[in-house]
Amino acid sequence: MCQTRRPNPNERAVKCFTSLLLWVVCLVAAAANAAEVRIALLIGDAQSAAAIGAITELRRDPALTNISVRVYPRIELTDNDRQFVRESDIIVGFTRYGALLRELAPELRAASERGAWLAGVGTTTDQEYADLGFKRDAELAAYLEAGGQANLAQLVRAALARRHRPDLKVLPPSPFPEFGFFDPASRRGFVQFDDYARTYLTTKTNATARPWVGVYFSRDNATSGQTELLSALDAALQARGFNVLFGFGYPSDVALPKLFLDANGDARVEALVGLTLKIGNVPDKLAPLLTKLDVPILNAIALNSQSRNEWERSASGLEFIERSWQIGAAELAGAVAPTIVA
Repeated sequence: MCQTRRPNPNERAVKCFTSLLLWVVCLVAAAANAAEVRIALLIGDAQSAAAIGAITELRRDPALTNISVRVYPRIELTDNDRQFVRESDIIVGFTRYGALLRELAPELRAASERGAWLAGVGTTTDQEYADLGFKRDAELAAYLEAGGQANLAQLVRAALARRHRPDLKVLPPSPFPEFGFFDPASRRGFVQFDDYARTYLTTKTNATARPWVGVYFSRDNATSGQTELLSALDAALQARGFNVLFGFGYPSDVALPKLFLDANGDARVEALVGLTLKIGNVPDKLAPLLTKLDVPILNAIALNSQSRNEWERSASGLEFIERSWQIGAAELAGAVAPTIVA
């Protein structure tokens, strides 16, 4: 006679408990994955524009849900700013901007005590910042040193992959060249003129035969993301029928031949606009290069100590200190026709 085994009540309870436990574990794991991760970038003003661009780029990535990133360029802070830092999970601090870190010392200590990761990205981490909880992170520092929007976006991704999103894809730092060309539209740097020209001309109609005008500017503008002036110059010169060759590098006696003379020693441009041709000029070194370049060099001035309205209302024009380096030093490099552009 076949007998049917009756379920043991204790056995049934164990199975129910096991199922419930698995459900709770899955729920907790899902909740942990869905929890917002807060990241504070205390990297100062120089990289703030690039950081904002990087944040915008990161927000478009569907893999980065429930991520909140804020950049802090200066020490003017609201209560909400301070609370975000206090509650952040990852804090990246550029120790060059010590005043900002010192201003946030109470919030940084509170975050560190909560278990937040405080990553220092300066060349060194002094004891003062170590006491706040910072420890230099060479991997993240490499992204900041490389500079630019793309590298800052990867810095955030690398930090997330280290602590909260281990499956996140991260690219290595892409160093920005010391000498090269820059396309404001794509925000890309190039070492070779042909690569720059190909990218620059791709989106332009009937531009191949147009003459080129060079714009010599500071590398820091490209790596910081502060390229609004470059974009404005590009649009204005294009509207007048020119292609624009944006070049950067220092010192000028090394940069000018690399950027604006071709392999045969001929000028690539019909004229040169000097935004940064004002510091470190050595006339004895520049004179033969300018003779070989043999094009007009215009002195483009971006105001530093005055607004445009203040300059326009001033009876004396540029302030005295600016006159000395914005006009006098530029003349040593052969730049004429000083013109306010920003």
